[in-house]
This record gives sequence, C-alpha cells and structure tokens, in this order.
Amino acid sequence: MEIVSIGHNNYIPKSKISAILQINSRPVKKLLSNAGKTDKLIDASNGKRRKSVIITTDGYVLVSSIAPKTLADRFQDNVDEE
Repeated sequence: MEIVSIGHNNYIPKSKISAILQINSRPVKKLLSNAGKTDKLIDASNGKRRKSVIITTDGYVLVSSIAPKTLADRFQDNVDEE
C-alpha cells in the first residue's frame, strides 16, 4: 500500500485520495462545515495554519497545514515510483 504524508507524521493511503483542494474558497469552507456536522472531518494540521483540504474516496474530509501543491507533488512522486 502506497501512502502519502499529509504532515506532522500523518499519512493517508494514496488510493483513498480523491481531491486536494485549497482551503480558502467559499465552497470548500461549506464542505468543511458540513463534514464537521456529520463527523467526517479530520484535522491533521496539528494546530498550525490550515492550507489544504483532502477529500477521500469514502467521504472523509482531511485538513492539512501543508500547501496543496506540496501534497500534489508528494502524491505524484508516489505515482512515478510505480
């Protein structure tokens, strides 16, 4: 199983990542609010400034303090190794 680091010793299986989004848009903020209400929100930012949102294939929403571009690069690095 390939994993991707989302920061602060937190990892997610590459196969579970559906989207990596920037956190500062209105639709993403609404997504975060809805995920929090349904217990599908996981904050992996370790108290740092939140920069990105990861949507999983099973409907969970993860918040990370790592920039979306950096996460995408990490995801792509794992894809290239296959």
